[in-house]
Amino acid sequence: MVEAESDDARYFPLAAQYRRCGLYCVLGAIVLVVLAVWVVKPLVPNRGAGHADPTHFAGLALVVLAAVGLCFLVFRWRLRVDRQGIARRRLFRWHLWPWEAFRRGEVRYGKTAASYVWPKAPFGRRSLFLGLLEEADGDEVNALVHTVWVPPPEPELPETVTVRYGLSSAATLAPGGITLRRWRRRREYRWDEVERLTITVLEHGRPDFQRLQMKLPELSIAWYVHDGNRSWRGAEPEVIAAYVRRHVPEERTLTAAQRGAPRSAEEAEFRLQTWRTKRRELRRFYYAIGAIPAIAAGLCAADLLRLGHLVTVLVGTVPAWSIAYFSDRTVAREQAKIEAWQEQSEAGLAQTPGERPARTGGPLGFPRSLRFSISPGCPSPRGPGSVPMVCHMSRLDVCLTARYK
Repeated sequence: MVEAESDDARYFPLAAQYRRCGLYCVLGAIVLVVLAVWVVKPLVPNRGAGHADPTHFAGLALVVLAAVGLCFLVFRWRLRVDRQGIARRRLFRWHLWPWEAFRRGEVRYGKTAASYVWPKAPFGRRSLFLGLLEEADGDEVNALVHTVWVPPPEPELPETVTVRYGLSSAATLAPGGITLRRWRRRREYRWDEVERLTITVLEHGRPDFQRLQMKLPELSIAWYVHDGNRSWRGAEPEVIAAYVRRHVPEERTLTAAQRGAPRSAEEAEFRLQTWRTKRRELRRFYYAIGAIPAIAAGLCAADLLRLGHLVTVLVGTVPAWSIAYFSDRTVAREQAKIEAWQEQSEAGLAQTPGERPARTGGPLGFPRSLRFSISPGCPSPRGPGSVPMVCHMSRLDVCLTARYK
């Protein structure tokens, strides 16, 4: 759906890291062309006047065009928030997610943090990823969505829940306890025998989970979701999480989010250990990837590998190494946030759930101290600098007031 731009709209570009990636792609394509002309061209059989056949470099032209197109896409991408809803532009056309869709409960949680799915939207426009914005901007828009959005109702819990995982394992959750089966072996546990329940979610408030682990007296069982793929068959994650939360005592339950401020010192410590483990894994990976070009360069120096093959190795390994390196930097930033939260907690300055830190400065001249609030009717803006944005919905006019403090 295409909507005209309104005067009171606010615009958000992609996060700076994604825009830098677009530039990196263009620069990488240029370097690839230079290497190909300087290294590969002498290896191509000469024809006629000693020039290489231009068709050998047709693939390079396609690489350059693809890189330029990707760069154009990331710099054209915009998110617009106004009285009509949230609109997204990829290249030229604006596609609107109206506030009415949020109000009617048609929008659901997405597969990643700060993402939403609107099943009634046309194909290719059903997902909205606020995580593509700068973190502070994404939090602001996400907070505005939650003032209007009516989430889908919680699922009704059945009497028993059966979860099948692995080749022949199954767990039956019942009011009386947990029954585990594997082949012909059968074990039963009461709910008060669960020593620890750890639920990892994308962000606090979501009914699903990314990983659920129950520590029992003799063993531990865990189910997880990775890129939308589940490690089990059977009940939905929302049903499993709600069922075990109902029966496991709260003092034995830990809910840890992957995003946002921790809600307890125990959660902060759990997330800190998780980030440290992930950093160790990433470092081992990019050290191993970085060793491949070094070995190839040594073989090339010893005349055991052709120079053209060395270029191929570089083209194949440098992107993988770059992804691992920048992923490590992202994890390091998350780890630093948790460590800073722990220091503030010890000093009595930690942010409480629902509290938002002050912001200064913003993209496109948009003040970072913007706060969104919602109230029925359409009251006049309170204080100088307030901008009213009216969402005309069925049976209710909601006034979204963006107030600058």
